[in-house]
Amino acid sequence: KFRHKSTAEQIADSLSTAELLNRYKPIEIDSSVLVKDNIRIGIGHYKNHSQIIEISGWAYRENSNNKNAIIKTILRSKDKIYELPTNQLDRSDIASYFKRKDIFNAGFISTVSRSQLEPGDYQIGIAVMYKDSLKKWFNYIPDNHLLIRSNYKIEKLSSTHSLQVQKNDIEYNIASVEENENKFLIDGWAFFKNADSRNTKINLILQDTTGITYRVNTDIVRRADVSSYFKNPLLDYSGFAVIILKDKLPPGVYTLGIETICCNGRSSFGMGDKKIIINAP
Repeated sequence: KFRHKSTAEQIADSLSTAELLNRYKPIEIDSSVLVKDNIRIGIGHYKNHSQIIEISGWAYRENSNNKNAIIKTILRSKDKIYELPTNQLDRSDIASYFKRKDIFNAGFISTVSRSQLEPGDYQIGIAVMYKDSLKKWFNYIPDNHLLIRSNYKIEKLSSTHSLQVQKNDIEYNIASVEENENKFLIDGWAFFKNADSRNTKINLILQDTTGITYRVNTDIVRRADVSSYFKNPLLDYSGFAVIILKDKLPPGVYTLGIETICCNGRSSFGMGDKKIIINAP
């Protein structure tokens, strides 16, 4: 027989949850204290598919003394940088392998609550600091990132007149459309010419064969490959990603398009050639 929990037990559970969330709360840090450095990093475990995110491994400054060094995992999304709660671990195996006596405590495990991070695409890095210094030496881990997804809202538009048809203002590419059981995973990139992508919002547009149009917000994703290809550092955050649940739209064939909105309210819109099909249940 199942027993219903008492009010006191429910309060205790909620307090435990609050304490747990507070324990795994990230701390926003000032970027002015960060100094780029050569940090050797090894990631052994990375769990990001549950409410609690864990990252563990080892790290040390290659060209400096690491005795009494404090190691923290950091996350960066656009202009915000967070330091994660981190415990250091003994890694005598790493000290032995690299023949360095100053890195016995180079191991770490960092834990953060997913709900305490704002939606966004985060670079993962390591910061090394010392008790008597305000500076934090850091480096980011190539090709490692953490995407905290938004709540996607599908908005039916009264007409396409609310969309500014100025395709020449933007470059875009709907790169991938992946169907997965009850949803579509869609990603790509889009940007205004001569605008900072950090200040640009990207929406996905879906239009059925009768002209009925829907707008869906997306998550901004870091795309260093796009900024490299176009030789423009302003395009670092020109990527987007979104999930479309099939039961949120009427059955039909939908052509996909992109709407971009800049910080000054300027917007532009264009339809692509990719389509998704939602069948009747």
